[in-house]
Amino acid sequence: MRERSIEKSVCRWAKLNDIWAWKLTVVGVMGVPDRLFIFPTGKIVFIEFKATGKELRPLQKIMHNMLTKRNLPVYTMDNKDDAIAVLTTHI
Repeated sequence: MRERSIEKSVCRWAKLNDIWAWKLTVVGVMGVPDRLFIFPTGKIVFIEFKATGKELRPLQKIMHNMLTKRNLPVYTMDNKDDAIAVLTTHI
């Protein structure tokens, strides 16, 4: 499945569940995950979406490690069902 299709489906689900799904673009910083999901409780989750079977680029791996070291939840998802399941665990 294509990355864009997966991301769009998950964002649609998030909206229905009152979870903000912000597209991330940070000027001057490369490798930032695609989306920041913000829950009504204030909890946040980062997700990098990939086409089915694709892996993170080296710079994305570095950014994921940096976020993880700050105890921030960051995931790489290549299908909508797993992404929704992960977000559901954070509700």
